Amino acid sequence: MKLMNRLTVGHKLWLITGFAVLALVAMTVAQLVGKRNVMQADRKEQVRIAVEGAWGVIDGYAKRVAAGDLDRETAQEQAAAMLRAIRYSGNEYFWINDRAPRMIMHPIKPELDGKDLAEVKDPNGKRLFVEMVQTAATPAGGFVDYMWPRPGSDRPADKVSFVKAFEPWGWIVGSGVYRDDIDAAIVKDALVTGGVSLLLSLLVVGFSVYISRSIVIPLSRGAEAADAIAKGTLDNEFEVVGRDETAWLLHSLRVMQKSLRERIAAEQKISAENLRIRSALDKSSTNTMVADPDGKIIYMNESVLAMLGAAQNDLRRAIPSFDAATLIGRNFDDFHRNPSHQRSLLAGLTATHQAQIELAGHVFRLTANPVHDAGGVRIGTVVEWLDRTGEATAERELAQLIAATLAGDFTQRMATEGKHGFHLEMAGGLNRLVGNVSGALGDVARVLNAIARGDLTQKIEADYAGTFGQLKDDTNTTVERLKEVVGRIKEATEVINTAAQEISAGNSDLSARTEEQASRLEETASSMEQINATVKQNADNARQANDLTRSSNEVAERGGAMVGKVVDTMGAIQESSKRSPTSSR
Repeated sequence: MKLMNRLTVGHKLWLITGFAVLALVAMTVAQLVGKRNVMQADRKEQVRIAVEGAWGVIDGYAKRVAAGDLDRETAQEQAAAMLRAIRYSGNEYFWINDRAPRMIMHPIKPELDGKDLAEVKDPNGKRLFVEMVQTAATPAGGFVDYMWPRPGSDRPADKVSFVKAFEPWGWIVGSGVYRDDIDAAIVKDALVTGGVSLLLSLLVVGFSVYISRSIVIPLSRGAEAADAIAKGTLDNEFEVVGRDETAWLLHSLRVMQKSLRERIAAEQKISAENLRIRSALDKSSTNTMVADPDGKIIYMNESVLAMLGAAQNDLRRAIPSFDAATLIGRNFDDFHRNPSHQRSLLAGLTATHQAQIELAGHVFRLTANPVHDAGGVRIGTVVEWLDRTGEATAERELAQLIAATLAGDFTQRMATEGKHGFHLEMAGGLNRLVGNVSGALGDVARVLNAIARGDLTQKIEADYAGTFGQLKDDTNTTVERLKEVVGRIKEATEVINTAAQEISAGNSDLSARTEEQASRLEETASSMEQINATVKQNADNARQANDLTRSSNEVAERGGAMVGKVVDTMGAIQESSKRSPTSSR
């Protein structure tokens, strides 16, 4: 500061002029360097975009192969032919080589087609095609610098190429731009700018401050804006005044900032949407898994990881190498006994498909749906997993419980251990139902058993509702009615016993009378025997008398009258004997 105070105004002006010249020189150099970098970057971006387009052409033919429109060989021939004919930016072209490296197609030097390129070197000894293969190993591709003759010339020139691999076919597609004209243009610009700067340096003595401010300040602001942009700040304000190089640089920075802001905003929007979808899938309670068209697992959400992780020890009995944490990258085939059938099923999937598999005691229901891109091309499969082990177990236990109940066995119950939610409520409810039915039927059986044993003191004391309550009331009422009936029967039995005793006494009296009648009958029978004997004797006497006194009719008539009387007497006795047994009865 003291030194500045000692300088004269002229010295200060010269000092200002010197600083102005230096600033002008610095600005010019910076402009040339920046311009060279921008031109090189533009060239690189141009060739990158061109190669990306060529890669897209190849990918389009590959998709037609996948769709079945072309076979692979025809598609490769047509893709190579199309790229062979394409030119951009004048005479720039594309070539294709493989990873050997071997040239597949070179439109400018067709003599290279089919040749091994491993030993092809540029004048600096760089094995450029080997380096291209190494660079193309990254998915995004990359740039390779080397020396290569321009079309129609044998003299090598500085060239930068962009190469990118098309993995399905093992191709590497590339294209390059020459940069020697950039340096020539920069040298020419340097001569012109240097001359102008020198002329301006002689004229800026009186305008050094103005010139300094018009150059240094915009450059400083541009540098600050560029640094801010590099750090991610994209809301910088640019005040572009004039049409000089600094203004052009600031304008380019402003345009670049706007383009970056729009691009980043669009990418952030897409990224946010994808992140929302990914986060939603990650947190979804539905067990979700996504696979590529070949059946390789590329995504698993937290739910399916937790489910398979919980069953991991059991699943290892069926799949010893099973590890839920390393499933991504593996194939669906690992879960199936017939991988070829499963692969063909997924390949031909056009709508929702459901299947059920059993692994190591676990039952899984799988719901698969095809996934297509915006063009309708199949890009994968999404599979929802549902562990039905608990549900299947509950179904088996329910079937066993129903079968036992239908067979009259009410001792069976559904296990509640390990069940949750609906299955736990169902098991508990059915157990209570069977318990209630068993209790009600048990009480009824107990009372009926007591009735069968003649015990009418048993009743159902437990509380029941509904039909069971009605059954309880009816059973107890039946017991009471049986008690009343038995009481009435008991009373009737006592009356019958009294009547029976009276009947027994009457029977005894009747028996005595019957014995007396029997005695009289015996006496009558004896008299009848005596009468019969008398009749017989009288008949004999009559025959004798008839024989002896046939001549005496009077004696015979008296004898006939006597016999008639005897016969009448026998009839009366016989009638009397018939009446006597009847009266005895």
